[in-house]
Amino acid sequence: MTAASIRNVAVGMGAVSLLTFLFVQQRPVDPQQHYRFMHGLNQLKQLDTEVNRDLLNSRFDLLASYDPFVQKLDEMHAVENDLQHVPPFVHGDQQKQIHQLLKQESQLRSEKVGLVENFKSRNAILKNSLRYFPTLIAEASQTAATANDPQLKAHLSNLLRDILLYDLTPHSDLAGQVNAELALLTKDKARHPELADTLNSATAHAAAIINTKPQVEALTEELNALPTAPSIDAISLAYVRDYENAQKSYQDLLAKKSSADLTVKMNNQSEGERMFPLNPANLPDAPSFPVRWQFALGGLAAGLALGTGLSLWLELRDNSIRTEADAEAALDLPMLVAVPWVGGEVEEASNGKFKFWNRDKNGNGTRSKDKESVRV
Repeated sequence: MTAASIRNVAVGMGAVSLLTFLFVQQRPVDPQQHYRFMHGLNQLKQLDTEVNRDLLNSRFDLLASYDPFVQKLDEMHAVENDLQHVPPFVHGDQQKQIHQLLKQESQLRSEKVGLVENFKSRNAILKNSLRYFPTLIAEASQTAATANDPQLKAHLSNLLRDILLYDLTPHSDLAGQVNAELALLTKDKARHPELADTLNSATAHAAAIINTKPQVEALTEELNALPTAPSIDAISLAYVRDYENAQKSYQDLLAKKSSADLTVKMNNQSEGERMFPLNPANLPDAPSFPVRWQFALGGLAAGLALGTGLSLWLELRDNSIRTEADAEAALDLPMLVAVPWVGGEVEEASNGKFKFWNRDKNGNGTRSKDKESVRV
């Protein structure tokens, strides 16, 4: 085993050990723990909704007792205690955040318990007055009918009507009218001393209704405005986010650990394997490219062709006039005068071609030394 192989195996084993440690630290998602926590959150939200529903039912005398309040608030407290046991796969800052949200929810529930107790006492006074007030008005009306006092009877009827409307109407503005009718009823007591006790009781219950009903309404609105449901939703969102992250991290670590195990296994197997060449490579005797003599012949042929072509091209492009024949060919007129070339020889050609090659010869192909000066 070579040093490189030993190094690779050591690196692979180190990677496997590290991933195994992280894999153990990253605990798998326990389905039962997850179900328990999510069920507790759903139960807590359902109990909160039922408490608000019972609150409205009790306000409008649709609930016989306050026992459901106490029972459901106690159940909410028990569920909150169970939710304090956050599943272990949520750890670190995420678990601290969930505990903080649970603490806020517990504070809201405690505040709700205090408001419910206050509501129970205020609503009990209101319901008691609403239960006895119609009976007292009926007794007083019967006495007014016996005494043949239609004015008292009308006052009692109007007061009963307005009190009942005041109770059923949210944020009613009948309080001033009811107080005016109570003032009239106080004057009626002077005319009927026998009804003093009954009218005093009716007046006291009416005043209790006028004073207590706004308090009950305010407590009801305050209880419904408590952000208990949004607080539970915040806990649920934080937990679901952490649950999904934990599940994804666990799956990633599991995949990386499996890949590292497979790599180490393959390295271990490759250490015992030895490879031999079946057919050794054959080296060439000479280079296959380029062939020098072919390149030399090709260059020679290309040079000859290029030189020949260039000479022909220069000859064909030469249109200068140098001899008598060139002038006659160019002008299509006979020669009248020829001026000798001073300091050099003049060429002559019968056809005007090949002037470039025959520029030092006469028309017969021989060099001319003397030339006539004038020819007619």
